[in-house]
Amino acid sequence: MAEFDKERFESLMNTAVGCHVRGEYEQALDFGHMAYQVAPGGTTESGRAARDIGARYDRLHKSEDAKNWLGEAFAIHNHIVEDMEDPTREALRERSVSAMYLGVIGLRRAINLMQHDVPITNPEPIEFMRLTWLDLREAKTKASGINKRIDQYEINATRRISIAETLLGNKKAGLVLGAFAVKRAFMSESPKLDTSNPELETMDRIRAKNKALIGGLAAIAINVLSSPAIKTKKLALKIAERTL
Repeated sequence: MAEFDKERFESLMNTAVGCHVRGEYEQALDFGHMAYQVAPGGTTESGRAARDIGARYDRLHKSEDAKNWLGEAFAIHNHIVEDMEDPTREALRERSVSAMYLGVIGLRRAINLMQHDVPITNPEPIEFMRLTWLDLREAKTKASGINKRIDQYEINATRRISIAETLLGNKKAGLVLGAFAVKRAFMSESPKLDTSNPELETMDRIRAKNKALIGGLAAIAINVLSSPAIKTKKLALKIAERTL
């Protein structure tokens, strides 16, 4: 078996992230597949690559491919966490995001049903989102300095968890999380965070901040528009579709 080239793996992953931030999802997918081929099976790294591949398939509207890859990522990261007596910060962070993306896939399907006034009976989307939040909160307790308060994965996840709570869970919690997403947006991909991507160009960092801010504001708008007292729930669902 060839020795794992971690430096090449991280370079491929970082290049894929840069493409993703710029909306170049096909190119990001190609780099993700290359990273997956480099990573040893069943490791944190193979789970990360599988998750990123799934996220790009989701952006390309290939939901079944996305679900399969994201399911593999969560299975890997969940197994790693459950095998640890005291899960590490890294293990918790990786499971959190794999859970989040499975939640996103489920939430997209729930939104489609809600647009057709079909009742939602599957609890998995909100359960995955809440697991994401719990894992990220626990992971931050194992960090130091500013990283005990802010995590890049948390910035990426909060608007999505807010939308899930608004539409499928606790609406008040959804509003609080939306406000939190806006507050943290300006720290997105900040070099001050040890969880940011060190390879991103300045413009990519600015794009990440803008995306986080717009996502947080959208989450608040979805919360307000989804009120039963306002006949704009269909609009809220359309915004949610685009924000995820």
